[in-house]
Amino acid sequence: MTFKRGMRRLAFLLGVVGALIGCFVSYLEFDQILGKRERYKQFERLANSQVVRNERARFSKDFIPASSQLNQDGIDTIVWNRDTTVYEIQTTEGEYFHATDAPSFGEYLFGISAPFIGFLLPWIVMMALIWVGSGFFPESPTVTQ
Repeated sequence: MTFKRGMRRLAFLLGVVGALIGCFVSYLEFDQILGKRERYKQFERLANSQVVRNERARFSKDFIPASSQLNQDGIDTIVWNRDTTVYEIQTTEGEYFHATDAPSFGEYLFGISAPFIGFLLPWIVMMALIWVGSGFFPESPTVTQ
């Protein structure tokens, strides 16, 4: 076996190890994304409920309270922004839901591409080292049998 062939096999092996690490990172990333998506959906469901819309309709343009105590339909307290959007909701179970953004396309894209990046990064580095290193060693003769 030549030096180049052995190094190529090592590059492939390191790429597979990198892909496995990328799969683990992808799992952790998707776990966070799905948690963020669930929190976003829960907040939006509560913030767009009929109880919140009725409470918002009671405000005048001159006076917007900082918070509202409701104790209706599982909503205990609503904290308002100055533009009558909901900042935070406390449920009757004591859970707090803050206004959060939905996961972006880039977050999903990173989660999907982490195994590919994990493979390609060590593989490309090793192939570059093989290419540079092969310039320092003479070409070994092939053995025919």
